[in-house]
Amino acid sequence: MTHTCDDCGETFKTLTRKRLHDCEQEFSVGSHDIDDDLPPVSEVLVTLPTALPKRFLVMPEAAQLDDDPALGRFFPILSTGKEGRVENWNVGIGYIDTGENHVIIGYNGQNEEWVIIENRGEPKFSNSEDELAHWLVENNNIEPRDVIGYDSGDSDYPEFNHA
Repeated sequence: MTHTCDDCGETFKTLTRKRLHDCEQEFSVGSHDIDDDLPPVSEVLVTLPTALPKRFLVMPEAAQLDDDPALGRFFPILSTGKEGRVENWNVGIGYIDTGENHVIIGYNGQNEEWVIIENRGEPKFSNSEDELAHWLVENNNIEPRDVIGYDSGDSDYPEFNHA
């Protein structure tokens, strides 16, 4: 697919809609309406079968969460890494379907913990993927150009506010 860079206007090929190119322009973080005081995952999902590390998830760990029979699904939403090398991506924001709740979790590097960004009864979230990307950059030591999103055609993939 092709994507147009928001900073310089250049159109380039990419595998995901969030991946940027090596742009010469200054990158901006943008804004989001995500609360600063988010509860830790361990306080909300007390029955989460797999302990989350105090860092981004590596892809094998994300796959292990998705394979866990105690969870309905786990999808990586936003990661960092090199395009085309999915096995080396580091997941910073993910989606968990517990069967009862649909939860967006994110790694907050400032506090070294996974937090609940949204917790809903259905997989339709009020935040956009762009807002999640801005939150990820703001709360971790990463550059906006390093954020990679996913384009999933899976019927279980959550819906985000695209407004």
